[in-house]
Amino acid sequence: MAILNPCSFLFKKRSVFNPFLFQTISLALLSCGDLNKMTPQTRITQSTDQDNPKDNYLWLENIESQRSLKWVKKQNEKSLSLFEKDSRFKETLKVIQNNLLSIDRVPRPDLANGKIENLWTDKEHPRGLWRTTTIDSYKTSNPEWDLILDVDQLNKKENKSWVFDGSECLEEDPKLCLVFLSDAGSDAVVVREFNKETKTFVSNSPFNLEKEKSFIEWIDKDTTLVSTNFGSNSLTKSNYPRILKVWKRGQKISEAQTIKEASKEDMWIEPKIFHQAGKTYALAKTRIDFYSNEYSLLDIKTLTSSKIEIPIDAEVYGIYKDSIVFLNRSEIQQGNASFPKGSILSKKISELHSKYSIIFKPKKDEAFKEAFMTKDFLIVSYIKNVLGRMTLITLDDNGAPQSSTELDLPKEGTLGLVSHEKKSNNFIVSYDNFLTPPSYYFLNEKNSIKIKESPKRFDESDLIFSQQWAISKDGTKIPYFIVHSKNLVRDGNNPTLLYGYGGFEDALTPTYLANYSPWLNKNGVFVFANLRGGGEFGPEWHKSGIKENKQKTFDDFFSIAEKLISDKITSSKKLGIMGGSNGGLLVGAAMTQRPELFQAVVCQVPLLDMFRYHLLLAGPSWIAEYGDPSTPEEYDYIKKYSPYQNLKRDIRYPNSYFFTTTKDDRVHPGHARKMVAKLNEYGQNVTYYENSEGGHGAGADSLQRSKTWTYELIYLFQQLMD
Repeated sequence: MAILNPCSFLFKKRSVFNPFLFQTISLALLSCGDLNKMTPQTRITQSTDQDNPKDNYLWLENIESQRSLKWVKKQNEKSLSLFEKDSRFKETLKVIQNNLLSIDRVPRPDLANGKIENLWTDKEHPRGLWRTTTIDSYKTSNPEWDLILDVDQLNKKENKSWVFDGSECLEEDPKLCLVFLSDAGSDAVVVREFNKETKTFVSNSPFNLEKEKSFIEWIDKDTTLVSTNFGSNSLTKSNYPRILKVWKRGQKISEAQTIKEASKEDMWIEPKIFHQAGKTYALAKTRIDFYSNEYSLLDIKTLTSSKIEIPIDAEVYGIYKDSIVFLNRSEIQQGNASFPKGSILSKKISELHSKYSIIFKPKKDEAFKEAFMTKDFLIVSYIKNVLGRMTLITLDDNGAPQSSTELDLPKEGTLGLVSHEKKSNNFIVSYDNFLTPPSYYFLNEKNSIKIKESPKRFDESDLIFSQQWAISKDGTKIPYFIVHSKNLVRDGNNPTLLYGYGGFEDALTPTYLANYSPWLNKNGVFVFANLRGGGEFGPEWHKSGIKENKQKTFDDFFSIAEKLISDKITSSKKLGIMGGSNGGLLVGAAMTQRPELFQAVVCQVPLLDMFRYHLLLAGPSWIAEYGDPSTPEEYDYIKKYSPYQNLKRDIRYPNSYFFTTTKDDRVHPGHARKMVAKLNEYGQNVTYYENSEGGHGAGADSLQRSKTWTYELIYLFQQLMD
């Protein structure tokens, strides 16, 4: 399931954000430090909280200590025996592996210099074949692929566990690429220069980086902008790069020249390179906190920078004819003109006090999702009542809109940008919903053609989905989607899985439920919650569910659960909940606040100890979402819901299953470990599994992910159907 993390959009190279993407990314592909040592952000010190003076399980935060791993091994042995001896295990695993690895899958089409590229995985190549074909060949039933890189072969040669994490190819000479390789799925990557023509890594390339959380982009063939760990005092308190340098071919990384620095209190600094109409714009993006940025225009020759005067909460999406295009999260007043929050605006990048132009303004039931630029157009992706829409917009020389055309694409599911080209007007869009497998559409200024349609993975003829609304504690209407049999009997006896996230501006939109077909085929009900804290209705919807308002997210979740019960869809004895990362915090709070409401809990790579999250790994970067527990006024509201601290010995909690990975270098595995240890101490029915690889996800490859998701389904069968 979608285990997305609080840092969903940290690294633009990787596909990390719709929280539900965690599970479905594999179908889409078909169709944030070294954990061997404690990092500066993993401080093993006792809490100073007077209400909880001692944490008996602090030692489990020492990720790879012998004592911790012995505890993990013992827990894993119990859980694997519980799952793999179940009579439904083999058949369920077979179904999910077929979904992820079947040879009739549609390869995800990534546009690259007039061709299509794809990372293909199967049982023989679980880490993937990076390959290419022509657009015309891709459109056929049997494309002819040319291999670029065999990642499994590379692993055998180097005795590593690399996961291909994308590439950044040179605009002027696209055969030269920077390839990103993750160690077992962690956020930290190594960077290597690669020649796609010779299909080899460039020997003696200066543009190679060791395993770090790095940002690097090409300026030209012999120049890059890089922010990484340069040594002493080069990282922020969030353990990300603080210094941006110009790195030229022929230089060692130690010889690269500093062009811009962030403070230690900022989250990080990164380069942003935009190529538009033969001109290259080099920007520095200083991420102050999760929703605040400062953008600067860089002069590579003089090593100087000038601040771009746009709002601090803006998010830049591109540059078009010297106009910078960005999302504004707060309302802007300019003379008599008002620009509402959640709009797409532009202004001249070279003019300090130039006026804003509004490009796209969402209506009350709409929310901006993403924007991207082709050679002549701006494509805006947005949602209307949580269903996908896309609009093609032409801009004049001042960045103001000339025309706007809604694209003729299906409207009862999710539309996603798959790929686009900056040198042409070609782009590819995907469409799917809960019961419809992904299709791919090839578009430009003239055509909109469905080029591929993924095969069905289950019989949906007896199933139906609809959007419903619940009323939260404060009277706010909360939408959710429900998937069930057309012959559903409302007797309160239907096994029901309620999934939620509710954070970091991420909107949960419908996605094909192939991996939940074993659940649906057994008359299980699936419910998808759209909670405050997410991005379903723009910035205000998000802000109403963060920091001191976080309880509203939980209340929204409870309102949906209560409506499912009052509508006699299910009962508390047949209701299970699931969430990952921030969603893990959601279900952790749900089980501690309303234990009587649920029978089973599946909690994936979660945040749970909210007194210490800001001390662990990337935790400081999420203070803008949760608040700072070291600040008394923010600690006061965090202590009311932090799941780990709110466990009580004399309360009976729902049966629960916790999953994490040893290699999660974003959300510390200590959260899940400590929660399980305390639940065991209190005599609760709790199950735990920790995968050794996978980073902040379900596994490092499809074979690992298929087992992870099978374990979750088996657990739900046992708890809600047996």
